[in-house]
Amino acid sequence: MTALHRTAVRRWAEHDPTDADDTADAERLVAITKGWTTWQARAVAIECRERCGAQGLLPVNGLSVIAADLEGTITAEGDNTALWAKAGAELLLTAPDHPRPTRSRHLDDPDHLQALLHAVEHRFLNTGRARLRGAPAVGRNRWNTAAPPALAAVTARAERLAAEAVLGWARQATDPTAAHLLRTAHRFFTLRRVQAHSGTLLASGDLDLGQVHALPDLLEDTIANLAGHARTMVDAFDLPEELLAAWPITGPDYQDAFDDPRAHWHRPA
Repeated sequence: MTALHRTAVRRWAEHDPTDADDTADAERLVAITKGWTTWQARAVAIECRERCGAQGLLPVNGLSVIAADLEGTITAEGDNTALWAKAGAELLLTAPDHPRPTRSRHLDDPDHLQALLHAVEHRFLNTGRARLRGAPAVGRNRWNTAAPPALAAVTARAERLAAEAVLGWARQATDPTAAHLLRTAHRFFTLRRVQAHSGTLLASGDLDLGQVHALPDLLEDTIANLAGHARTMVDAFDLPEELLAAWPITGPDYQDAFDDPRAHWHRPA
């Protein structure tokens, strides 16, 4: 999410406002990024809240408040669904962007994993375009029949670009540990998305049956590789100490801290 967000900010900062096509492309990336990151943030916040049990429900611990606040980001500056409907329609009407084949067809090759994500996006767009051509050219039914694959293509593009941005970070990293963790995070993310679309990719010949069967074990191995570095990855977010100190659940002895009657969260408003 962070990688895609920074990509979109840079793209907007560098776009040519005198070029209508360049501006439209930058605007579309911003819309796609806004929708994907805010929806993903809500899903992350809800999962974190659930994993903290009853403590996660307490407003003083921040998680339930964050989840509620994120609802506003999904609607603010343009409702996500409306923005994505526009972006999806624009993608259907642009020239087809064919995935680039890679020499390798191995699931340990990050470039091949990127090509598989591109193939998923491409096939959703092809389905949407076929439905547009086949539907009656009157009323809303023409868009309604093309909307599901168009919106799925927007999701696929967001996921492909997010993965591409993380892979770019990995290739630019000079610290070996950082490069390894970024590559492994990229592998985990892309394998999950490939697994979610394995049926489509198998039917199109982009995956073979052996690869489909191997995906669950490859994912588990990747998780095991990341698990030992969980603290390093959390610390990399560099959250301000002031933020963490404001919530009892993020303290080193959070249960004792929460029970302390002198703490500020026990004082009357």
